[in-house]
Amino acid sequence: MKIPWLIPMLVVVTMTTLALAQADDSNPNRSDQGSEDTLVVAPPGSSPKIPESLAKYLELTPVQIATIEARIAEEQRQTQPLLQQLSHNREALTTATHTKQSTNINRHIRRLDVEQSHILERLVDANLRLQRDIYKILTDAQRERLDDIGQHIADVIQQWFVGR
Repeated sequence: MKIPWLIPMLVVVTMTTLALAQADDSNPNRSDQGSEDTLVVAPPGSSPKIPESLAKYLELTPVQIATIEARIAEEQRQTQPLLQQLSHNREALTTATHTKQSTNINRHIRRLDVEQSHILERLVDANLRLQRDIYKILTDAQRERLDDIGQHIADVIQQWFVGR
């Protein structure tokens, strides 16, 4: 299994997941649907769907698709509390950094920073577990194609960050 592209993918998925978690769930006009070529990170309580174009490109069988979608849904249920903790932690950190600086506030900020790093570490672990499980479902040829896509995405993300 190739690892280098996993971290940039995690950044994209985490940012997307956090954006969805912050979205106003009470807005009935909100659309969480992407195009056929967009990886849809499903909001909590809904089922993730593998884009049809990706399934065709990887030549996934219906059983593989169902198994991967079920595994993603399970991981989302397990990581949802972590995402909520991360959101609360970020809010507390934002509030603390806008408070008049003192020794107690600085200690509080450091504690929140450490807490946030532990939450992110657990999310990275969950992402790696999920990707390992997905790799187990795929054939060698499918893994190679997935690695090619992942490396391309990592290259694009790296170019985007370097270009800023």
